[in-house]
Amino acid sequence: MDKSKIIAQLNRLLVLNKDAQKGYTELGNISQDVEMKRWLFDHAKMRATFVRQLEKEIRFMDGNPADSSSLLSELHRFWMDLKNKVTSDDIGIVIDEAMRGEQKALEDFKDVLASTDMPENLRRMILGQYDTVRNSMKTLEQLQVIHE
Repeated sequence: MDKSKIIAQLNRLLVLNKDAQKGYTELGNISQDVEMKRWLFDHAKMRATFVRQLEKEIRFMDGNPADSSSLLSELHRFWMDLKNKVTSDDIGIVIDEAMRGEQKALEDFKDVLASTDMPENLRRMILGQYDTVRNSMKTLEQLQVIHE
């Protein structure tokens, strides 16, 4: 097990989850649908939990948690563009954007799990996060059908 590779991959997931947390919060702030707003804020909190878990593991391995500042300007532009697209009844756009983010997250989780030799307890934690994101994606797919 290459400790530096594990830390790098955990930092990859850390940045992903920080961005997702911010994205869900931004979507929640602009969504006019009460149920969707609640779902989005709940998922922002869930991603904050993932962030804390990953930071703890990175520090346990004597690593330094990554700062997502390198992605913040790109993410900020994305959310500002989205804000300009969304009106009070555009729940479909909110769902589509959340699904796009979750799909990217699932791809990154799969890649990290497939390409990184890591301790079993860490693999279980990441698999748990992956399963949670996968379930979120299923919920979004159901919401998409309802709101078509």
